[in-house]
Amino acid sequence: MSDMTFTAIIALGMNAYCGAVLSVTAADNDVCAVVSSDIRSEGDKDFIDTLGKEIPNKGLLKVVAMLDFWPSDDAPSYTVISVTPLEIPS
Repeated sequence: MSDMTFTAIIALGMNAYCGAVLSVTAADNDVCAVVSSDIRSEGDKDFIDTLGKEIPNKGLLKVVAMLDFWPSDDAPSYTVISVTPLEIPS
């Protein structure tokens, strides 16, 4: 079983669309590709909403999460492992 964790850098409350996913990285290239594809097809807001209530609604955040229930015919789902606020560069 491969490592299904990934890290996303997300900016929230910075624009009219409620947030943007700035980057996604993962040790497993397939996991990174699935998460990136989900974001491209569903949009940043839907991806952020899918991560759930653990995500604050403002700030620059490093989110470590795990891809659940993949591969399957359903849309990917995620479990948040940690959320760390990052300093916003001046």
